Amino acid sequence: MASKKALTLIELLIVFAIMSVVTMVLGSVFVSHLKLFNNVKSLIDVSSSNKLVLDELITQIRESVAIVSTCSACGGKTTGADTLILQLWPLDTGNNPTEPTTNNFDYVLYYRDSAKTINLIKKIIPDPSSSRTASTKIMASDISSLIFSYDNLDPTLAYEITATVQNSLSIAGKTQTTSQQVKTVLRNK
Repeated sequence: MASKKALTLIELLIVFAIMSVVTMVLGSVFVSHLKLFNNVKSLIDVSSSNKLVLDELITQIRESVAIVSTCSACGGKTTGADTLILQLWPLDTGNNPTEPTTNNFDYVLYYRDSAKTINLIKKIIPDPSSSRTASTKIMASDISSLIFSYDNLDPTLAYEITATVQNSLSIAGKTQTTSQQVKTVLRNK
């Protein structure tokens, strides 16, 4: 009878040990690449969100009539380094801007939420005669800094605004910061 060749127990253990080492190395490479991908994806998501917020802010500033210091329905908020109050023409029933006959303007506020300071809030306060809808919504979250700067010491006399939004994210025990800035002018001033 011919003897059959077979693997001994030691040879099997060596093969399993080599396969385990290779699997652990490949697994750790995969996990580290997955973490890196998630970190970059999170930063891209935040940057994209900021870009959308800043684009909307530019549009709103260009549509506004003026920057005002406050309004009767602004809840004590005043325009400054961390708050922007814009005055807009009211909208008629066809949602077209209409020149106000008296002081019946609409207002839009941008500010950080006082209770949860990581949220950027946009609040629309329409005049009762306007067809614009009143709303308060979170424009962005994870905001670590919101700064409005003006080309005049008195913001109500400014025609150029620079808005800076900064986010800080803690990802995998590291804090990563992204900052975006936009400068725009009031067209209607």
